[in-house]
Amino acid sequence: MTEDQQRPQRDRPRPSDSPGIARRTAVAAAWTAPVIAAAVAAPGASASPAPVTASTFVGVTVTSLRVGTFGVTGFINMIGTPGSVVQLAEETWMDITTDHDVSRWDGRLVVIGPRAARLIIPVGPYPVARTYMIRGQTVSLAFAGATYTSSLTAEPKGRFIATATVTRGPVYVGPDPSAASQFGATTSTARVPN
Repeated sequence: MTEDQQRPQRDRPRPSDSPGIARRTAVAAAWTAPVIAAAVAAPGASASPAPVTASTFVGVTVTSLRVGTFGVTGFINMIGTPGSVVQLAEETWMDITTDHDVSRWDGRLVVIGPRAARLIIPVGPYPVARTYMIRGQTVSLAFAGATYTSSLTAEPKGRFIATATVTRGPVYVGPDPSAASQFGATTSTARVPN
């Protein structure tokens, strides 16, 4: 016999370690770990209060400014402890469409065509303009730049629709519908006289 053959094989299970026992032990560990983690994270599990988590979401509004002109304003909202800035962690897109050709898109918009453009809000800090409340929680509000103003072509005359929709970025998914009616609307439409 060689020296390797004389040493016990450590990789092989011993006769007393049956596969059933190993499987039951693994299943017990798999069920126990989440239960312990949930108990540790439960309210009252520690002496200090749970940290306040901030929730950031964006909103958009379209307004008819004057004959043939409309504006799009983007909002960045943060639920949580008020501060001097709101941090947007994800690039956000707001797509703008009209049912009439646009003669002049705001220079800060990405033009997609004569009836479509995109407002891109970059990642970064935005200064808080004001605060408001949602379900007893303070919300800090920042503007995503100024109002982005665009003009319809002079002809034909009539009333036309301009719509802006958040197509990428964090949106409000909470239970309070007033968030959307204030500064968290994911879509907004205005009738623009021309």
